[in-house]
Amino acid sequence: MERSLQGAQPVLKREAVVWRWKGYRPDIVRIAKGVIAATGAGGAVAEIVDAMGKSDFRALAEFEQAVANLEKFNTLVIVSGADHGPCRIAVVFDAAGVHSTAAVTVITSGTDPAAVDRGHARATQLVAAGAREPKSTEPSQVEQWGVIAAVAAIAGGLLGLVFGESDGGMLLLSLALAVAGVVGMAVSLGYENLVPRVELLRSGQTPRLHKFALWVSGAIGAALLGSLVTGVLH
Repeated sequence: MERSLQGAQPVLKREAVVWRWKGYRPDIVRIAKGVIAATGAGGAVAEIVDAMGKSDFRALAEFEQAVANLEKFNTLVIVSGADHGPCRIAVVFDAAGVHSTAAVTVITSGTDPAAVDRGHARATQLVAAGAREPKSTEPSQVEQWGVIAAVAAIAGGLLGLVFGESDGGMLLLSLALAVAGVVGMAVSLGYENLVPRVELLRSGQTPRLHKFALWVSGAIGAALLGSLVTGVLH
């Protein structure tokens, strides 16, 4: 618990993160509107930092127009509420990993505990709508588990290929398992590129991971179907 500069009232602080976030441009505007409504105060400010520099916005209409034309950014910050006031909320989108390993960080502070709790719950709810799976799991842990699972799949596939002898179905099944392990290893090692911190989508656009998942599942499904058919024929 922190204390304000005047030392009059304690300032509570809440913090939450979303490790990977995907969404559409109107989602960012919706978060800004929700944060402003939750703080019940004027003086909201937004900041966008990209390759061209930094842009500040104090009017919601101007911010909404800028976001509608936004392609890429390094950081995007939405802040509303007076400093050391009843409730102040900051939502920080960090697409380039400038400030943290999380895609979005929600920081809520204020002197009114009830207002802080309500505001934080509302802001985190809005941000969490764009959270990727697996939620609440740090990317480094996802990568670690992915590598372990991939190594196990590759080892199982190789063992099946070595000891499958003349069983065609078993050989194809083992091959599919080994291929899945190799793909899983590639995904785990390239997680940062395949699953960007912040993926800003256009209307109707499919997230990059979904496209990749469909392609991989189709390839593995075809291999498994071939192994089943071969097993039946033999």
